[in-house]
Amino acid sequence: MDQQKKLITTLSENEVYEIEPIIERLNGLKELLMIVTDEQMHDKITDEISSLEAQRDVWWKKVLFQNCKEDYLSCDWGIDFVTNRIWALSSS
Repeated sequence: MDQQKKLITTLSENEVYEIEPIIERLNGLKELLMIVTDEQMHDKITDEISSLEAQRDVWWKKVLFQNCKEDYLSCDWGIDFVTNRIWALSSS
Protein backbone atom coordinates (compact mmCIF):
# COMPACT_ATOMS: atom_id res chain seq x y z
CA MET A 1 0.00 0.00 0.00
CA ASP A 2 1.42 3.40 -0.99
CA GLN A 3 1.47 6.32 1.41
CA GLN A 4 0.26 9.72 0.31
CA LYS A 5 1.90 12.76 1.91
CA LYS A 6 0.53 16.26 2.37
CA LEU A 7 2.75 19.04 3.70
CA ILE A 8 1.52 20.41 7.01
CA THR A 9 4.29 22.86 7.84
CA THR A 10 8.03 23.45 7.89
CA LEU A 11 9.57 23.45 11.36
CA SER A 12 11.90 26.05 12.77
CA GLU A 13 15.34 24.94 13.95
CA ASN A 14 14.13 25.32 17.57
CA GLU A 15 11.13 23.05 16.93
CA VAL A 16 13.42 20.42 15.39
CA TYR A 17 15.82 20.79 18.33
CA GLU A 18 12.92 20.05 20.71
CA ILE A 19 11.50 16.98 18.98
CA GLU A 20 14.39 15.20 17.29
CA PRO A 21 15.93 13.77 20.49
CA ILE A 22 12.50 12.56 21.63
CA ILE A 23 11.82 10.80 18.32
CA GLU A 24 15.31 9.27 18.23
CA ARG A 25 14.99 8.00 21.81
CA LEU A 26 11.52 6.59 21.11
CA ASN A 27 12.74 4.73 18.04
CA GLY A 28 15.73 3.32 19.91
CA LEU A 29 13.62 2.15 22.85
CA LYS A 30 11.06 0.51 20.56
CA GLU A 31 13.87 -1.43 18.88
CA LEU A 32 15.35 -2.40 22.25
CA LEU A 33 11.95 -3.59 23.44
CA MET A 34 11.93 -6.18 20.65
CA ILE A 35 14.97 -7.98 22.10
CA VAL A 36 14.60 -7.51 25.86
CA THR A 37 13.67 -10.69 27.69
CA ASP A 38 13.88 -9.46 31.29
CA GLU A 39 10.37 -8.55 32.48
CA GLN A 40 11.54 -5.79 34.85
CA MET A 41 13.62 -4.17 32.09
CA HIS A 42 10.70 -4.57 29.67
CA ASP A 43 8.45 -2.69 32.11
CA LYS A 44 11.00 0.14 32.58
CA ILE A 45 11.36 0.57 28.82
CA THR A 46 7.59 0.50 28.34
CA ASP A 47 7.17 3.21 30.99
CA GLU A 48 9.80 5.40 29.34
CA ILE A 49 8.18 4.91 25.94
CA SER A 50 4.84 6.04 27.39
CA SER A 51 6.46 9.12 28.88
CA LEU A 52 8.20 10.02 25.62
CA GLU A 53 5.01 9.47 23.62
CA ALA A 54 3.22 11.90 25.95
CA GLN A 55 6.01 14.47 25.41
CA ARG A 56 5.77 13.94 21.66
CA ASP A 57 1.99 14.41 21.72
CA VAL A 58 2.26 17.66 23.70
CA TRP A 59 4.85 18.94 21.22
CA TRP A 60 2.62 17.92 18.28
CA LYS A 61 -0.38 19.81 19.64
CA LYS A 62 1.75 22.87 20.33
CA VAL A 63 3.14 22.93 16.78
CA LEU A 64 -0.29 22.48 15.22
CA PHE A 65 -1.87 25.28 17.22
CA GLN A 66 1.06 27.63 16.58
CA ASN A 67 0.66 27.04 12.85
CA CYS A 68 -3.19 27.09 12.84
CA LYS A 69 -3.31 23.48 11.64
CA GLU A 70 -5.68 21.98 14.23
CA ASP A 71 -7.41 19.97 11.48
CA TYR A 72 -4.42 17.60 11.54
CA LEU A 73 -4.64 16.87 15.27
CA SER A 74 -5.66 13.21 14.85
CA CYS A 75 -3.78 12.38 11.65
CA ASP A 76 -0.73 10.17 11.26
CA TRP A 77 2.32 12.30 10.60
CA GLY A 78 6.01 12.09 9.90
CA ILE A 79 8.95 14.46 10.05
CA ASP A 80 11.66 14.74 7.43
CA PHE A 81 14.61 15.92 9.52
CA VAL A 82 16.61 16.78 6.40
CA THR A 83 14.07 19.37 5.21
CA ASN A 84 12.40 20.05 8.61
CA ARG A 85 8.99 19.39 7.06
CA ILE A 86 6.06 17.66 8.72
CA TRP A 87 3.84 15.56 6.50
CA ALA A 88 0.33 14.23 7.04
CA LEU A 89 0.39 10.57 6.02
CA SER A 90 -2.46 8.57 4.57
CA SER A 91 -2.66 5.18 2.88
CA SER A 92 -4.10 4.79 -0.57
